[in-house]
Amino acid sequence: VGFCPVKLGMMSNRLQSGMNSLQGFREDKRNRITPVSYVNYGPYTSYAPTYDSSFSNISKDDSDLICSLFGEEAGPQGPDSSLKDFLAKSDEYVYKMADNVLDALTNGEHSKSLKENQ
Repeated sequence: VGFCPVKLGMMSNRLQSGMNSLQGFREDKRNRITPVSYVNYGPYTSYAPTYDSSFSNISKDDSDLICSLFGEEAGPQGPDSSLKDFLAKSDEYVYKMADNVLDALTNGEHSKSLKENQ
């Protein structure tokens, strides 16, 4: 009573004519997070606002949390202070792991050939 089986056509969009695949996924614009933008007036900032929240859709506290995690585009940052710094340094680790896997597969011949080529 009232039971309708779920079919694949109900769960996906229709195929366009001449296309043999479904359209790619596109994220809704309403799900995008826009933090507050911080304003720098230089030395004349005594009574000027320090941030602009006209286009943001999250609070200033949440924006500060995101900026502390991911870092800012400009400004001095200490070592390991942001996720961007960590990801920039992770390339070396990934290359070492790949070299170790290749050494395991070739019984150490990969590292020997790298040393010979240098």
